[in-house]
Amino acid sequence: MRLVFIRVSRLIELSPDMQTQMTLFFDSIQCPLLSSFSVSWQGLLITQLPFRALPLHRLDTLDLDISMDSETLLECLSLVSNIKSLRFNATSGRGGPGNAIITCSFEESHLLGLTQSSEDVVPFCPQLQKLQLIMKTTDSGLNLNTMALINLIQSRRNTLTYCDLFFRNRPPFTTEQLTSLRKLKDDGLNLRLHCAKPLLPPNLDPPTMGLPDLPYMHRRPLLHQMYTVPDVMEGPYGTEVII
Repeated sequence: MRLVFIRVSRLIELSPDMQTQMTLFFDSIQCPLLSSFSVSWQGLLITQLPFRALPLHRLDTLDLDISMDSETLLECLSLVSNIKSLRFNATSGRGGPGNAIITCSFEESHLLGLTQSSEDVVPFCPQLQKLQLIMKTTDSGLNLNTMALINLIQSRRNTLTYCDLFFRNRPPFTTEQLTSLRKLKDDGLNLRLHCAKPLLPPNLDPPTMGLPDLPYMHRRPLLHQMYTVPDVMEGPYGTEVII
């Protein structure tokens, strides 16, 4: 059974009470044979896992497009012990001090939790085969612990069949780290690391832009730059390939 939940709201419409309502909604669902779960919730920072009542241990596929704080995301990863495919889309939500916007992203603790070690410790999602991380928030890539990411990929090199990582900003990989990643790819790992291309200067209006250079367009990013999933196409009109 596959369950898809999508909720899009304006930030001004959201309140902490919606976390309770969201939890009650998932508590009312009976799906003992659930194998695939996709959830998208924009605008509100989630501090308590709302879908804990679902049979998460039975999931084969998990798609997260939801703003959760670090501890809640860790809890979620610890409960989906049998997933083989994980897709995570980094988002931002209001819920910090003064209702500030907080970014939900993969941090070092999440990377370490998924990393297989030589010790007798079972990592999160031990059966993981496909991993896709879409880190499109403003600071994504800049504060990434690149060594923790490489350790995760290396530890899963014999079990991962697909690994696709997108960053809005190019992570600070060293030359040695890029060499080790290229070796993993050369050895047969289906690995793809890419980042967004720099935005064009506001006064340029090349034929590829397609829209006239109007003053009001420079007040904020274009809608597709703010909300859409990054283009999977490589080359001059797509993303910049890292590996």
